[in-house]
Amino acid sequence: MNTNIKTAKRDTKISYYVTNRPHVVKELVFFFIITFAIMYGLGGLGMVFRSHIENIFGPISNNNLFVMILIYAPTIAGLTLTIIFEGWSGLVALFKRGVLFIKPKWLLIAIFIIPLVLLVYGLFTYLTGIGASSFNWIAYFGTFPLLIFSLNIFTDAAPIGEELGWRGYALPRLLQLHSPIVATSILSVFWTVFHLVAFLSEGTNQFGMSFIWFTLFVFSLGFIFTWLYMNTGGNWIVSGVLQHYIIDSFAINGAFKVGPGVSISLGIAVIIIFLFKGFFENAGMHGSSATLTGSLADAPDAK
Repeated sequence: MNTNIKTAKRDTKISYYVTNRPHVVKELVFFFIITFAIMYGLGGLGMVFRSHIENIFGPISNNNLFVMILIYAPTIAGLTLTIIFEGWSGLVALFKRGVLFIKPKWLLIAIFIIPLVLLVYGLFTYLTGIGASSFNWIAYFGTFPLLIFSLNIFTDAAPIGEELGWRGYALPRLLQLHSPIVATSILSVFWTVFHLVAFLSEGTNQFGMSFIWFTLFVFSLGFIFTWLYMNTGGNWIVSGVLQHYIIDSFAINGAFKVGPGVSISLGIAVIIIFLFKGFFENAGMHGSSATLTGSLADAPDAK
């Protein structure tokens, strides 16, 4: 491990990656401006000129090319700004962080945590009858082969289209400024509001969904993603893309509906992580307190 990031001023091992960028606030502001300019700018035009958009791209849905461009806004912003502020070497380093070696324990946790939470929720609905209509056992078990053998990772724009931006670019910069809890809360606000256009657009996955329960759903996922990010050394593919792909696959396949049941279940999982101090183990090891290089080229080993 690089000696520049091997030690910290508080003599505590850094187990997850944060940046130490000199103009981190500017980089974050530009990121959110570009992301929302694409989503709300193009998205707003799409709503106003919907008939023309549909004539060109077909009916509005999450598989519509125009909608997919909107969903890709965070990744477009993250890639663009990485090249501008760090050059091509920074871009290479960004992708290197996505393939960091992580210990098998955390890879298994990353693969099974969301299916396990959904399983527990499914058992709850089965035993109590509460919310039984919001969980489909056939679709749940049928999603596992789809995760392995389907091409949903490419046809569902959200995992790749969002996560390079949210977890690859924005999260390590927010962690430079704030604790994991605050950084995740800020990012989750932007992540939630990012989807607001979809709630107003008939044909999208979010149309007709409860925004309140969706907010809890997104915040809970955000904390689970950050927890995995912290324990995989900042591997944004495992902690972001993979998780987003898994949860979306179960939802798209009809295993569950976003509502009070699954949102509260994910929230309980976050509370359990809190109780085991999952977000406090490296408290204070963000940004200014850690001896890190200014580029994304170096990253600490995972636990």
